[in-house]
Amino acid sequence: MQLHEFIALLQAKGCQPRLRPNGQWTSRCPAHADAVPSLSVAEGEKGIVVHCFAGCSVEQVCDALGITLSDLRTDRDFERRITYEVRNPDGMLVAIHERIEHNGKKTFVWRHADGRIAKGDLKVADLPLYGVHRLKEGAEFVVVVEGEKCADALWSVGVPAVATYGATCDPADEPLKQVIERAPTVFLWADNDTLDASIWNGLANGFWIWAQLMSAGLTGVTRQKRADAADAVKLGVDIRALLEAARPFEPPEEAQQNGSTPQTQSLQTQCPFCQISDAELFAKAQPVLEADNPLQAGR
Repeated sequence: MQLHEFIALLQAKGCQPRLRPNGQWTSRCPAHADAVPSLSVAEGEKGIVVHCFAGCSVEQVCDALGITLSDLRTDRDFERRITYEVRNPDGMLVAIHERIEHNGKKTFVWRHADGRIAKGDLKVADLPLYGVHRLKEGAEFVVVVEGEKCADALWSVGVPAVATYGATCDPADEPLKQVIERAPTVFLWADNDTLDASIWNGLANGFWIWAQLMSAGLTGVTRQKRADAADAVKLGVDIRALLEAARPFEPPEEAQQNGSTPQTQSLQTQCPFCQISDAELFAKAQPVLEADNPLQAGR
């Protein structure tokens, strides 16, 4: 592990590390309730030197950060694994999502409930949203975020939250229904770096449709793009005030009042070859197939 990676772990824990003029770092200790920074961090010849002036051992500091003593060596590769349990609304374990951080890079591995690595046989879109089992029926509201880390951050400050499994995974209807059944008001909070906003707009449409079907009175769906939820918690943002100021979701004009899925693509914008029969398609291709030089015939 390198020093900057250790400092990043302290930052993620909300310990507020600060660099001193002498090149050393001071921080609140993650191993105890530290009102005044008591942890000293510096880089030694072979590794990171850690000392808590309140009496916590180096092992306790490492345990609080989810690492081991050997990770403090700067001449070794650093790997950290975080496991998130995906449970259905009844609390039954249905899948495991593993986050692997290695030398500043992150990868994800899906596993079945029994620990087997999923190899294309686990449909993520059908999985319950992370944290739905923690929602009590009749909850006032819930915040839907991108990624388990953000959901856990909101729960840590008393804000109920569930998470999708990344911006590229669009949940199916059943996971959305499970959330609406427990909390009629839903806030949608996308990561600040989300590039494909259409997925999150589609997610909002999906929640709105289920609200209409179940007479849930959905009024609070929105998309926050100031920062992700974990960053906001770390910065001490007033989350509830932020949600109260959120702009209510306005369904698109083409959304059907009977609850059916709105058409998202007109026939004019679809692939033209999808609108003709196989015989017509073959007729269009015949000149190219019979030509001596298909490249010339296709011009």
